[in-house]
Amino acid sequence: MLYYCFMEAKQNKYSPLLTGILIGSVYGFICRLVFESWLQESGLATITFMFFVPTVLGIVPLVFATNNQLRSFSRVIAVPFLTIITAFLMMALTEIEGIICFLIMGVPFFVVAWLAALAYRAHRLNKESNKGDKKVLSLLLVPFLIAPLEQAIHTPSQIYKVKSEVVIDAPAAFIWQNIIRVDKIKDEEYTPGVFNYLGIPRPIQAELDGEGLGASVPDLLKVGCFLMRW
Repeated sequence: MLYYCFMEAKQNKYSPLLTGILIGSVYGFICRLVFESWLQESGLATITFMFFVPTVLGIVPLVFATNNQLRSFSRVIAVPFLTIITAFLMMALTEIEGIICFLIMGVPFFVVAWLAALAYRAHRLNKESNKGDKKVLSLLLVPFLIAPLEQAIHTPSQIYKVKSEVVIDAPAAFIWQNIIRVDKIKDEEYTPGVFNYLGIPRPIQAELDGEGLGASVPDLLKVGCFLMRW
C-alpha cells in the first residue's frame, strides 16, 4: 500500500497527491505549535485539536487526487496515514513531542482522519467532476474558528490535593539544600525504564536560578521544563 503510493509519487515529482500530503503534514505541524500556545489552559486535549485537526488532515490531501485515484481504497487509507506520520516526524525532529505522545495521539488521529477520508471519498465519487473542489481547502480555517468558541465554553474542573510524609534523620538545612539543588546524575546512577525509551525525559540535574520567592529550578530534565516554583 505505502510502496504503491511512493512509486506513484516517484514517477511524477510534483504529484498532486504528494503535494496534498506535504500541505497536510505542514498544516498539522503548525496546528501543534499554534494550539499549544493558544490553548494554554486546556492544552492539546481539546475537541478542536483531537477531532477537527485530524478531520482536516484526512480530507485536504485527497482534494488533490483524481476520482480514479480515489477509487483505490488502499490509497485513500494510505494518504492520511502518510500525512499524519510526516507531521509526527516533523514534531519528533524538532523535539516538541516524544514517542509516547505519538502513541497517545496516534489512535484518535488515525481513526478520525480515516473516517473523514472515507466520507470525502464517497462524496467525490458521486460527483461528475474528476477534480476536487478547491473550496474544500477552506476547511483549513475551521479549527482556528472553532478553538475560540471551545475556549469560551466553561468546563467544570476540580483540583485534588494528595499529601504524603517521609521522615528523614538529618538537619533541616541539609535536607532543604538537597531539595532545591540536585547534583548531576551520572549515567551509571540512573537506570532507564520503558517510559524513557518511549520518550519520557530522565532527570539530569537541578540548580536553583535564584534565591527566595519566585526562584525556580529550570531544565531538570532532558527537555526544558520547570520542576518546582516558590
